[in-house]
Parts: sequence; C-alpha cells; structure tokens
Amino acid sequence: MLPGVGPINARKLVAYLGSPEAVFAESKQKLLKIPGIGEYLAQQISQADTLHLAEKELEFTQKHKIEVLFYTDPTYPKHLA
Repeated sequence: MLPGVGPINARKLVAYLGSPEAVFAESKQKLLKIPGIGEYLAQQISQADTLHLAEKELEFTQKHKIEVLFYTDPTYPKHLA
C-alpha cells in the first residue's frame, strides 16, 4: 500500500526489524539506517495514517474471509518466496 515498498523492500524491512508490526512501530531515524530505505520511504512508513490504512486492509480481508499469506508464513508457496 506504500509506493516504493514492494516485495524486495518489504522483505528487507521485515528482515531488519523482525515483523511487519515492528516496521510500522519503528522510528523514522531507525528506518533510515536500513540500506535502501531513504528519506521518502522512511517518512511514508512512519506516518501515523499508514498503520491505520494497513489495519483497515486487514479488517477488510477478515470481513470478506480472504486468506492473507506473508512470505514468512509456512504455507506460503516456496516458489514465490
């Protein structure tokens, strides 16, 4: 949902911070220390409404019974990881 955060940057962020939740909780200054994460991305990630939008997306998937798989999920297809 963030321009510039695709599969590569998402994996990088989670690898450095440990979980998707930790990505949204991290300070802009610490995000900037991650290779490849510049000022614009760090600002976008650290904005308060970004977490709110992610929570709304999660609510939508739960309401409509959409199964969401993250690449760290054991059931995620290995050929896509």
